[in-house]
Amino acid sequence: IGHNVDRWIFNAGVYEKGTIELIRVACSHGYSFVDVGANLGSHVVAACLARVEGTQKFVAVEPAPVALEILRHNLRRNHLDAVVEVLPFALSDREEVVPFYVTNGNNPGMNGLARTEPDQECIPLTARRLDEVMVLSAPAKLLVKLDVEGLEPRVLDGSSGLLESCADLVLIVEHAPENLARAGFDRTAVTKRLEARGFELWKIN
Repeated sequence: IGHNVDRWIFNAGVYEKGTIELIRVACSHGYSFVDVGANLGSHVVAACLARVEGTQKFVAVEPAPVALEILRHNLRRNHLDAVVEVLPFALSDREEVVPFYVTNGNNPGMNGLARTEPDQECIPLTARRLDEVMVLSAPAKLLVKLDVEGLEPRVLDGSSGLLESCADLVLIVEHAPENLARAGFDRTAVTKRLEARGFELWKIN
């Protein structure tokens, strides 16, 4: 038990209960799942364990080296390493090498392309567009979880083809105005992009 997520799971049995429940329900109804900012893997493991069809796809995007190692370990422990495609790079609105900030604290979920803590280590990572990864093979029913610590607008801008091509798409997007501001966006940067594409917005309790 080394991080906040670990302690939540150990003490409560689940981390982000409302989000996990939505993921389980969607995947039990045949949705494929892409976890952008998969962290330690608790969400993608829950998704896979709820799957009902062999054609469902599961993708975990996690660029942080330490979190990536734990993610792969958790997939192996749950016998899911052959089920989940792991993408070890960041997502953005263009393909480039970007500075990635890695926390030295007890919350690896704060890693990202924007500095969130003063003592973070900066490492270079490759960033790609989600469209490059998914648009040619987008399943008909897709759930995407997006948690990238304030860079959500850039990931959405790099996903325009997917947003337009997927017939049945549900997004779970972390919305933290302070993270958006830290990354140089205004607090409506996410909601305006989603509303412009006709998404109906709900808050997970």
